[in-house]
Amino acid sequence: HFPDLIQPFKPFGFEKRKDELYWEGLASCYEQGLAKNVGVSNYGPTMIRRVHEVFAKKSIPIVSNQINFSLVRFKSSMETVQVCNELGIKVLAYFPLGNGILAGKYNLDDPSSMPKFPKSITMKKYLEGAAPLLTEVRAIAAERGKSCAQVSINWIIQKGVIPIPGCRNAAHAKDNFGAMDFDLTAEEVQRLDAASLSSREFSSGGFDLV
Repeated sequence: HFPDLIQPFKPFGFEKRKDELYWEGLASCYEQGLAKNVGVSNYGPTMIRRVHEVFAKKSIPIVSNQINFSLVRFKSSMETVQVCNELGIKVLAYFPLGNGILAGKYNLDDPSSMPKFPKSITMKKYLEGAAPLLTEVRAIAAERGKSCAQVSINWIIQKGVIPIPGCRNAAHAKDNFGAMDFDLTAEEVQRLDAASLSSREFSSGGFDLV
């Protein structure tokens, strides 16, 4: 369930969300035993507090909130993670590698590594904006003997968030699993936090957290 599904009144200056209607449906599914758990997607601090309050009155736990969260989508997601932690809701991170930005696969100095046009234009913008962060990720990866993707995924784990990285082949899957056999130190996490906060954020994909 996405929080920005709205009825078509916006052109007339009106906007009515269907949140409560969807929540009633989710609660009904849970109460009928059709779902073992209830989770939401792309809920920010305000929305997650609202849905938590509604479901708490029904004694139904909200177990997860899936959001765009990574080293290139950190600043705008911090408050949401904090609120979810406060309410006992696990955060799931989609785009944990920022659509490949954090995987180390793209290199501005190597045109052959870049995606095809027109995606190459957007990727170039993000790679340039994330330069300080990518430098830090590469440095820690080299120090650790790990890949950039493994460092980026482990950073998410250290934040108490559950990453859900994609993979296109067995090599990607193996690399993803390699993110779980070590722990970044507090000092390394702080280095990455600082670099992230000084870099351009990845697109919200149209789902700003509210």
